[in-house]
Amino acid sequence: MEPRGIATDVLGLLIAVAASVHDNAIGIALLDRVAADNPSVTKGWVDAGFKDAVVGHGTALGIDIEVVQRDPGASGFTPAPKRCCTAARPATTRPCPPALHYGSAGR
Repeated sequence: MEPRGIATDVLGLLIAVAASVHDNAIGIALLDRVAADNPSVTKGWVDAGFKDAVVGHGTALGIDIEVVQRDPGASGFTPAPKRCCTAARPATTRPCPPALHYGSAGR
């Protein structure tokens, strides 16, 4: 099964889905869909699996992409900061920052 990526809004509602073999291809496809369908999005957070190509593509589309690093002291499943909407934790327990969130799903 090929990996899938999702993009959600600040409420955790799905706004784009993409699939590919590589995280970078997923990130670039998601950014293209988000920029085309949601031109007001100007900020996004991704996990460390995404590389500089995604950050550069976001910049070219006018979307500031920030790579969120995992806490090196964390063990097991730990939601990354700023990704509460897509993590396995209700968004109501920790408000999401006002911008686009996206991460990997189906892995």
